[in-house]
Amino acid sequence: MAARALAEIAEIQTTLDDAVDTLLELAEAGITVSREAPEDTASIIRAFGAIRDICGFRDLAGQRLARLAETLNGAQDSRPDAALLNGPQARADAPDQAAIDAMFEAADPAD
Repeated sequence: MAARALAEIAEIQTTLDDAVDTLLELAEAGITVSREAPEDTASIIRAFGAIRDICGFRDLAGQRLARLAETLNGAQDSRPDAALLNGPQARADAPDQAAIDAMFEAADPAD
């Protein structure tokens, strides 16, 4: 149980680090665009819209934290739907984008 909890903590940390790095990059881009070309409102809107979108990391972190709490409490294994609770995946277990694209291409009825 401790190994699983530690793995969840590591995944939470990675998710939060990636999200914050992206937020900082987008905020810096928004600041740069607003200083250099204040008339370019479309770029400013895109930059801050992307900041809003990346805030979805909160949901992933919340899911991982809930799973961690259940693991530490021993509650997850006692749930009748425990077999259905399997997300979000650890990065090491997740398929890469090429594998996902290939899956959708194989399932495309137009081919």
